[in-house]
Amino acid sequence: MTREGFLSRERSRRITDMIDRGDKTDKPGWVRISLHPTMTDEEAYRLLDAIEALAAHHLHWASDYRYDRQSNEFVHVRDSGAIARRVHQWFDEFGETGVLATTWEPMGLGYEI
Repeated sequence: MTREGFLSRERSRRITDMIDRGDKTDKPGWVRISLHPTMTDEEAYRLLDAIEALAAHHLHWASDYRYDRQSNEFVHVRDSGAIARRVHQWFDEFGETGVLATTWEPMGLGYEI
């Protein structure tokens, strides 16, 4: 990246070449954060604290994840796929009819990783 935060043409070309080969390691990304006018100061400060903690501890926390170069995704090292299977089950079960809150409530909120 250049000093102004933009990718040079040469760097952009190297990244797209890597992506074309199936390696998304250097693919740029971003995070979108919405601050709503009804948020309390406590909620806004909690968000800022989380960003600060991530900046301070990202190298240590990264050891809890493995990176897949092809999908460009990070997966928790203890992920058994249970959450993904549960989400797919919801969509398989409800299909095109949609999901009513009363249908979700009995499912509970306990997730296994």
